[in-house]
Amino acid sequence: MIFKTTPYEKTVELTINRPKVLNALNRKTREELLNALEEIKLDSTVNVVVITGEGERSFCSGVDVKEISRLSDSEINELVSTEHNFFKYIRNYPKPIIAKVNGYALGSGLLLVLVADFSISKSEAIFGLPEVSRGAAAGYETALLLNYIGLARTRALTILGQKISGNDAESWGLVTLSVDFKNLDNATEKLAKRLSEMNPSAISCQKKLINSWVENGPFEFVDDGINEICKIIKKNKHYEAKKANLVSNIFH
Repeated sequence: MIFKTTPYEKTVELTINRPKVLNALNRKTREELLNALEEIKLDSTVNVVVITGEGERSFCSGVDVKEISRLSDSEINELVSTEHNFFKYIRNYPKPIIAKVNGYALGSGLLLVLVADFSISKSEAIFGLPEVSRGAAAGYETALLLNYIGLARTRALTILGQKISGNDAESWGLVTLSVDFKNLDNATEKLAKRLSEMNPSAISCQKKLINSWVENGPFEFVDDGINEICKIIKKNKHYEAKKANLVSNIFH
């Protein structure tokens, strides 16, 4: 179940509400989250999306292992493919997405953090990829870890099943910021406010460029990238004439 609220101006927060299973993702929850995001995408009054988990223990504990145990071989094939498309949709979403990590971020929960644009974690949160220890393998979006934390740490998380705290996740470059739990909402609000004040089409363009750099390397599709930059400058040339509003650090 997904709860939808509007905690800040121009911002919608989507809460994974399955606390009894540490907010694990099953097929129904993924569908509800996708439907909510699709609805928000068409809402011009919303500039920012926050995704979090219900309660203080868990952001998202990964896939629902009980559901997987009941699937046939063909249904498992469908599930893995569907999960990849689910994360691909979020990564390519036109509006900025903030993961507010209020607890465990395990397996697919960690991948949900990876595909978000920004992530604010409580310092005591636990990040990990337990799939190999369970006789499986981490989802395909785990490949993004190489860009975040490098090969050695990717192997530690995936093969060895190393768990790290929110503080470690920040020092590794896995999350944007780690804070005490009491400051989690305030830090998320500051970030959402900053994003909501910026030009939505410019953010969407920059997101698209960054995703292209991650997927293809920075110089693989230079002409396409230049074309996107030209289009957004032409579209927003009057907006761009405004004085630049740069900040040193929005969290302090």
